[in-house]
Amino acid sequence: MKKPDTMEKGIRLGCGAALGVVLGASTAWYYTDLESVTPFVLTVVAFAVVFALLALVWGDRFWRVLSNLPLWYWWR
Repeated sequence: MKKPDTMEKGIRLGCGAALGVVLGASTAWYYTDLESVTPFVLTVVAFAVVFALLALVWGDRFWRVLSNLPLWYWWR
């Protein structure tokens, strides 16, 4: 398997961050107190960074594992 080039790394980071923002925002909306914006923003940023790094390091395996999780039953 070849090493990913710069463009592929950017795409992995971007897609992972986008998924992290969506899941982080939905999690933060449910679990944080919306009187202060700081916990909401920190949760979204943390999710975005973690998902971006996981997507970068694990690549297609990361997406394959996510697609096989039972919590996506509503998406199919």
